[in-house]
Amino acid sequence: MSHDIPAQTSIFATNVAASAWWVGDLLYRHGPSWQLVPPILIGAASLIGAIRGYANDRQARLHKDELHRIEVEKRKESP
Repeated sequence: MSHDIPAQTSIFATNVAASAWWVGDLLYRHGPSWQLVPPILIGAASLIGAIRGYANDRQARLHKDELHRIEVEKRKESP
């Protein structure tokens, strides 16, 4: 399911932004409190997911590029 990776990365990145907004809103309205723990944890998990999704997508692109280069080299060598 390599076609799902960019969409997953976008969703995780959006969750990070939403969690940051949630934390900012809670800080503005109520100040520091235990209410900040859930959005911070959600944001941290989403950030890790976004980074892993990007890394997986990048690795898949590099792998496809390498396979393509090998295929082009094979075509050049064959008569």
